[in-house]
Amino acid sequence: DGLHLYPIQVSEKGVAWMRLNARGASGHGSMPSADNAVAKLARAVDRIASWRQPIVETPIAARFLSGLAEKFSFPKSFLMRHLLDWPIAPLAARFFGGSLEKEKILNAMLRNTATPTVLKAGSKTNVIPADAVAEIDARILPGETPDSYVEKVRARIADPDIAIELIQANAANQSPFDTPYFAALEAAIRKHDPEAVVLPFVSPGATDNRFFRAKGALAYGIIPFLIQPKDLAGLHGKDEAIPVAELERGEKILWDLVVSLQAEKTPPAP
Repeated sequence: DGLHLYPIQVSEKGVAWMRLNARGASGHGSMPSADNAVAKLARAVDRIASWRQPIVETPIAARFLSGLAEKFSFPKSFLMRHLLDWPIAPLAARFFGGSLEKEKILNAMLRNTATPTVLKAGSKTNVIPADAVAEIDARILPGETPDSYVEKVRARIADPDIAIELIQANAANQSPFDTPYFAALEAAIRKHDPEAVVLPFVSPGATDNRFFRAKGALAYGIIPFLIQPKDLAGLHGKDEAIPVAELERGEKILWDLVVSLQAEKTPPAP
C-alpha cells in the first residue's frame, strides 16, 4: 500500500521449543499395525500444523494496529482497529480471510505459533520403527509461559502416546515504548523520511536484546531503512540484499540517533 513503515522492536516472543516422541510397536513393514509410532506422530504433527490459534491482545499489538489503521480508509481501518476487540474480532478476522496468515510477521505478532521443523523416524523402508520424533519451534507472546503452552499443545494433540519434552524455553521479554529513547528513534527516522510511520512491534524471532532486557536495560531493535516485500522475502536467502539508497538512509538515521542521544547526555558549557 505504499506505506513507509518502520517497526521498532520493543518486545520478543518467548521460545518453547519442544520434542514430540511417539512410541509404538516395531515390526516388519509388510505386516501393518495400528500401534504405529510414525502414524501417531504424523497425526500429531498435522494437528499442530493445521492449528489456527486465537488472536491475543497485547498493548504493543493494540498500538501497532491502531497506528496502521490511521493510514487506511474504511472498512479496512475500522476492522484493523478492532481486530483485537470482542465481539468484532472474529468478524474482522473473517473479513481478512486467509490474508492475515499470509502477512507472516503480523500474524506471528498476534498469535502464539507452533511450527513443525524436524522429523526423525526409521532407517529402512521395510522396518516399522518403535519410535518417531518431531521437533516444534513454538514462539509465545507476553503473558504465556513455556510450561502453560506445552499444556495447550498437549491438549491440541490429544494423544497420550505422544510424550512432550521442552528442549529450549524462555519467556517473552519487552521494553516500554513511552520513553525518550523511543521518541529519539522516531525523530531520527522522520528527519530522513517525513512519511515514516514508526510503530512498536513484537519480534517473532529472538535477538540479543533479550540479554540486555534481562539486565534491566532498555533495548530497542531497529531496521533503519525501508524494506520492500521482495527484499523481505529474500531474508537469510542466497540473494539477500537491500538497495544502496536505503543503506545510505539507514546510515544517516543511525548517525543522527547517536548524535541526538549524546547531546542529551552532554552537560552545558559553563
